[in-house]
This record gives sequence, C-alpha cells and structure tokens, in this order.
Amino acid sequence: MRSLPPPTVSEQMLIELSQWLARVLQYSPTHPSCTPLAERTHQTLVRALGQRSLLEFGVLRDDIQMGEDFSTQPALKTRVAPYLHERGILVLRFAHGVSRDELAAFIALLARPAQTIFEAGGLVRLIV
Repeated sequence: MRSLPPPTVSEQMLIELSQWLARVLQYSPTHPSCTPLAERTHQTLVRALGQRSLLEFGVLRDDIQMGEDFSTQPALKTRVAPYLHERGILVLRFAHGVSRDELAAFIALLARPAQTIFEAGGLVRLIV
C-alpha cells in the first residue's frame, strides 16, 4: 500500500475549507459549531499566504491544480474539486489580507445549491 505525502499548507487549507463547508451545510453559517472550523481555516489560510502572497488553484471536475502540480490528496479530488466545479469555479484565488468575515461570506455563497447560484448569475455576480 502506497502512503500519501502529507498535505501542503495550501492543500490543508482547502481540506479545512471543505470541512467547514460540510458543517455549514449540516447546520448553518452562524451555528456555534462552525466557529472553531472557521477560525482554524482562516489561520491555515493566513499561514499559507505567509508563504506566498497569492494562492491560486485550478479547479477541474476531479482534481485540483496548484501551479504545475496536481493534488495528491483524495479529499481534494473526490470532494472539493467536484463541489467547486459544479458551482462554476474554474480558478480559485486567495490574496493576502483576506479576513475571516470575507471567508465566511464566501462559504455562505458556496453553501447555496448549484442551481441557485447559476440562476443568480454565477458566483462572480453574487460575490460582487
């Protein structure tokens, strides 16, 4: 059995983002059980942005690309990539200085059903 390398900080941030999103889908964005996940995800994002000023991910239907490399983490391939791709996200970027509230607003948008997002004109329109 082949062991996987540990996730990079960028991959870990996406994994935590998906865990937070799963909790939001189960309860609500303001539920108290979401707060620790929100804090942890934001801290990991800040740590990842400390290594690079811009995090950029290419989102394929069944994979996540970071620069020239593709993710080796099964959770990103089987859960995160399909979920984001279904909502029309092809490129996901995080810039230095993103606040926890901005990240929470993004999660709230991602928690909407894909059809609702498209009926509203897509995520870009909703974010603006």
